[in-house]
Amino acid sequence: MTEHEMNVIKCRIQLKLSGLNIKATFVRVEEGPVVTTFYYILDFNVPIAKIINKEEDIAISIGVESVLISRKGGEIAIAVPNADRKIVPFDRCLFDLITSP
Repeated sequence: MTEHEMNVIKCRIQLKLSGLNIKATFVRVEEGPVVTTFYYILDFNVPIAKIINKEEDIAISIGVESVLISRKGGEIAIAVPNADRKIVPFDRCLFDLITSP
C-alpha cells in the first residue's frame, strides 16, 4: 500500500467517524503484508461498542470487503485488507516466533 493510499483511507475513516458522531484522533498506521492497521484514540465520552458495531459501515465507506475493529490498549485498531496481499513464508513466521520475547 502506498503512502497516498494510506492517506486516502485514513481520511475516509476520519470522515466516516465524524459522520457517525464518533470523535477520534488518529495516532499511527502500521502496514503489514496482508492488512494495514490504523490506530485511533476515542474521545473519553465515546463508548467502544459504538465504533465496533460500525465495522460494515466503515468498510463500505472506504471501499473494502470488510474491516476488523478491535481495542488494543487505550487505542482502537481498524485493520483494513491490503489490495496487494503479500505471501509470508512459513520459515519467516517460525523465525519471528522463536526470536520474539
